[in-house]
Amino acid sequence: MPIRRAKNGRWSFRAVLEYPDGTRKRAAGMPGAPGRFQDLPNTKQGALAAEARAKAEALTGVSVFPQAPKAKEVKTTTTIREFSKTFLSDYRPSDKPSAIKARKQILNGYILKHLGDLALSDFRKKHVFLLEKKLLPGRSRKTMNNILAVLSSLMKYAVAEDLIGEDDLKGIKFKIRSDNNKKTQKEAVAIADVVKLIEATED
Repeated sequence: MPIRRAKNGRWSFRAVLEYPDGTRKRAAGMPGAPGRFQDLPNTKQGALAAEARAKAEALTGVSVFPQAPKAKEVKTTTTIREFSKTFLSDYRPSDKPSAIKARKQILNGYILKHLGDLALSDFRKKHVFLLEKKLLPGRSRKTMNNILAVLSSLMKYAVAEDLIGEDDLKGIKFKIRSDNNKKTQKEAVAIADVVKLIEATED
């Protein structure tokens, strides 16, 4: 495929460039990386634009810098609640049923209740703090980190779907630290364990 997404989430392109004299050369590039494509967002759309630029430069011999808006400048009105339907149906469908059930229960029981009507493009660091303030009292930090892990997965999937830009999540941490007199939690509890917790509260 000419457009690829690596395991680390970075988008790039590979293409065969044609030159005026008829020669053909292979080329590759990554939008957002220092160089000819650094002004483009590292999204699928940005990789397509980088490929088109490389091909145009090869044919004309002239550097091309189109003034296309970055993905983050296109403000989506899709809300977290609306996107959650796509997230639940398309995100990692091969996961165990218990993990899928846990994601759904965390979304419906916690995230959508407090952030459901927020547009994806309006999501900011303060909303993570808001969720912590609403949900942390009376819950363990491990449970809170599981809730934030689902929120993180949803927002990063929105980036993958080109609904928001990668920079929109820059600097946002979807994890809280333990108290100073406790060791930092290295990982949240297994998400399947959250099912038991939620079901226990429903009895």
